[in-house]
Amino acid sequence: MILKKLFIILIFLFIGLIEVKANADTGNCTPPFTDVSCDHWAINYISAVKDAGITKGCNPPQNDRFCPEDVVTRAQMAAFIIRAIEGEPTNYNGTPYFTDVSPTHWAFKYVQRVKERGIAQGYPGTNLYGPEDNVTREQMAKMLIMGLVSQGKITEPPTDYCASGSPFTDVDPSNWSCRYIKRLKELGITQGCNPPENDRYCPQDGVTRAQMAAFIYRGFLSPNIQTTLSGTAATGKALASTAIYLKDAQGEIKSTITDANGKFTFDTSDLTPPFYLRTQGFGLFSYTEQKNGTANITPLTTAVVAIANNGNPDIYNNPSPQLNLDNAKNSLKTFLEPVLQKYNVQNADFIFTPFEANGQGMDALMDSIVISVSQDSKTIEIKNPFTGETIGTGIFNNGSIAVTDPITDDETNRLAQSSMHRKYFAYIKDNYGSPQDGPRMVDIVYNIDGKISVTITATEGDTGDIFFIYGNGQKTGNSISFTAPVIMCHDTNENGTGIAEFVGTIDSNGNISGTFRNTLSAGDTCKVNNSNVYEGTFIAEDVTDVSPINIAGIYDVYATPTEWPEEGPATLEISQNGNSITVSITAISDTGQQYTGIGLGTVYGNYLIFRVPIILCHDTCSDCLADFATFFGKFDSNTNTISGIYGDGVPDGDYCKASDYDSTKRTTSAEGFWRAVKK
Repeated sequence: MILKKLFIILIFLFIGLIEVKANADTGNCTPPFTDVSCDHWAINYISAVKDAGITKGCNPPQNDRFCPEDVVTRAQMAAFIIRAIEGEPTNYNGTPYFTDVSPTHWAFKYVQRVKERGIAQGYPGTNLYGPEDNVTREQMAKMLIMGLVSQGKITEPPTDYCASGSPFTDVDPSNWSCRYIKRLKELGITQGCNPPENDRYCPQDGVTRAQMAAFIYRGFLSPNIQTTLSGTAATGKALASTAIYLKDAQGEIKSTITDANGKFTFDTSDLTPPFYLRTQGFGLFSYTEQKNGTANITPLTTAVVAIANNGNPDIYNNPSPQLNLDNAKNSLKTFLEPVLQKYNVQNADFIFTPFEANGQGMDALMDSIVISVSQDSKTIEIKNPFTGETIGTGIFNNGSIAVTDPITDDETNRLAQSSMHRKYFAYIKDNYGSPQDGPRMVDIVYNIDGKISVTITATEGDTGDIFFIYGNGQKTGNSISFTAPVIMCHDTNENGTGIAEFVGTIDSNGNISGTFRNTLSAGDTCKVNNSNVYEGTFIAEDVTDVSPINIAGIYDVYATPTEWPEEGPATLEISQNGNSITVSITAISDTGQQYTGIGLGTVYGNYLIFRVPIILCHDTCSDCLADFATFFGKFDSNTNTISGIYGDGVPDGDYCKASDYDSTKRTTSAEGFWRAVKK
């Protein structure tokens, strides 16, 4: 097995906030105030905000007391936040914004500044601020979040931020404050109000001065806040075990792998925004100027980036110093308006709104349409994946879409009404003596009217990159048929095209078996049978509701690159937590060096998919760094073995050598078979 250029990618997991120690060493303690003892739970928070000039005390002019258990008023809240952000304000409007806060009020300058910075607007429908009212925990949540927004550290959470659920049992997802409370929890500024369960927030309770010191420290003084960027990678189905790359403004690159639900996280503490994101394979991109928060990566975010970047979605390799995302998002929303209304996601922010890949809301929207972006023609096309019909087209024009074919209500009504998503692992066997090929992952969305949308996850021949093949068809009773634009054999024309027709039957366990017929374009032939028609059988096992089996252990692993004999063994080690696996491959290179590559993956029943940065073939580049190789496999509990196929980790510009490369300079497919035997 050729492993000479294994690229080890370190994945840093952000596992929690590092805060000031809650209990000081009382032997060396100097209390910051006479009423804050050395064993007070908040002494270090209180000391920190005092040292930063955020609080002076509660009994001027002496100010030797802090009054830690007193409840904070809205005037005091304004002072806390403004001092934390900008110190003592000197530049503010001398004309009062609120009738109940006159220029002679001690907190006038702070209240003016929270209004000017968009942190507080006063009571709705009035020009009152309520300076002597006690601030509630939900009001505090909004003011803290908007304070961070005013600094440019995060973006304001969109109005549907709680569409995927509330962070606490006592916070209604439809309540105005839910989005701010949810963001506060995500940032680690609050954990809850009822430890150790912390499943409640107590939104109507007041906030003590000791609690406020902790909140202010965590939000504005802690060096480890605002440094986690997370999101969901999905296309209507979760992109499990998918490699995500992030590049910052200085060209620094990090990578990670999504979990079974398409979730990913980056620690951005040492990076400089803006950030450019891409998937390996799939052709998906995203962009954010924030170090913290959400940055999804989907066909919708890819379209937004393409609109803002003059038709070029590849913001990762062609970075722009700044994009007008708002204009691009609004243009895409206008284009998709009938569809957004159908799935009730009009208020969603395609990049910043968190969502679950669960067939609901924004995920249901992506199940119902296919978005195609062409950089060459600078066009966008929307299709119904269940029928294949084009329902809308447009041209990219100066950061917006010039619609050439609008989406009609009639076309929208024909989109999926009530769908069911099933996941399969499939094998094919041709009629010409070739070995069984697979497994590959197949996702089928069944609409209530019997129409189906099919997504085949495959690996690309030249680079081994993972990509999607979309098809559609019909289910009638237990019969199923669909077509997909794909070439299933090794063919003679690198520019050839093909259509595959699948006809099968669904058994009582939900598994599908049947036949396929793959017809290649004129002038192209399959090498195995020297014909432009390639036929055989297929089976697809439904793993949607199957619990993952335990495949953890140490294995000898072997690989068979295309046109080469089997090579190995290397050592494969798998650790498992539920359906998530951590994978390491250790091997000896041609020069005698030991390499260990680490990756992540997901188990579905006895099937698995994982990704490791590695090159397995004999490749043409002597010093190229590996991309992630993709391994599909099936575990056999009777023999304790795994077998399957892989797409190699050769990067762009690198190719796998054919067995006669030295004399012909011929390259071959960056794919192969692999097997592992448990020790």
